[in-house]
Amino acid sequence: MSARRTKAIARPMLVGLLGALWLASTSAQAQGDGVAGVSAQVGISSALRAATPRMILAGDRLYPGDRVMTGPGARARIVFDRGPTVSVGPQTKLDVTATDAEATILSLIGGTVRVESVADAHLEFKVRTPPIRR
Repeated sequence: MSARRTKAIARPMLVGLLGALWLASTSAQAQGDGVAGVSAQVGISSALRAATPRMILAGDRLYPGDRVMTGPGARARIVFDRGPTVSVGPQTKLDVTATDAEATILSLIGGTVRVESVADAHLEFKVRTPPIRR
């Protein structure tokens, strides 16, 4: 097969693949408005949604099941609709495990987070952390 023919076949396949990845990353957004917004971001940060990584920027929405990941020197600030604000430090992996009318649960896989919350007797907010290694 000639190089010209290979390029002619590869381009449409690449365009189709990129389109499928874009649809997969936006399909969760069509299901609702999310549970939190990225209010600030510095460096390279991403969210893993339905096994598809995508860059996150200020203004993006996060959904239950998303894994937020920050790179070296990167930081992100996440404001949850129900009140708490979470500052995510460099080289951090944080899962948005569950959110509903009564609770927000995050799972810290590794790295650092700082939580700023307002007192609300009707809202449960948990950050699960990995066990201490000895």
